Amino acid sequence: MDSKAIDLLRQSRLATEQVWQRLAPHCPLPEIAASVEELQKLLVSEQFIDSLDDIAKHTKAVLDAYKLVYIDLFERRKKAYESAIEEIRNRSEWGPLEATNPEQASSMLSPLAGRLGTDEDKDAVANGASLGKASLTEMESDLCAADGLKSSVLFKLQELSIAENKAPVRKVRVSEFFNRPIQTQAELDNVLRPHTGLTSKVHR
Repeated sequence: MDSKAIDLLRQSRLATEQVWQRLAPHCPLPEIAASVEELQKLLVSEQFIDSLDDIAKHTKAVLDAYKLVYIDLFERRKKAYESAIEEIRNRSEWGPLEATNPEQASSMLSPLAGRLGTDEDKDAVANGASLGKASLTEMESDLCAADGLKSSVLFKLQELSIAENKAPVRKVRVSEFFNRPIQTQAELDNVLRPHTGLTSKVHR
């Protein structure tokens, strides 16, 4: 056999083993399963050398099906996480955090940004040079996790904003300001305000 035939057989074994293992749970097309079954028969046949055209046809069908499913999941995942990141960045609390603490802002977004994928990865799958950095199952899991990860970041963002804008609490000795009896909250506030600019919060 020449190098072209040897390369075809390698691709065929890849299609029936690694590719189909990944693709089977995500491929509803019965003709792809039929192509895999036919390939498996042809590859163990003693006359496989006479069936190279059929082997090439079925191999292409399986590999093309995998590429379509991978790229579809890749794009859906990318869109979901781009949308989540955009929503976070558009929140009024985000600008001040990014300006004052860019490292923390970047850290909060990293679980989302890390699931965007890269064009290099997608192109490598489309060109048949790789099966991709993530499995199909991993990308489906990422899709399911998008809303939860976004909510987690938004909750943390709100927590930080509340902590940043929380009014200061100052403790004072009441005896330093007056020595007459205080019977109501209003009387206490009226005495404190001229001296401190604050109202009181009485703990009973």
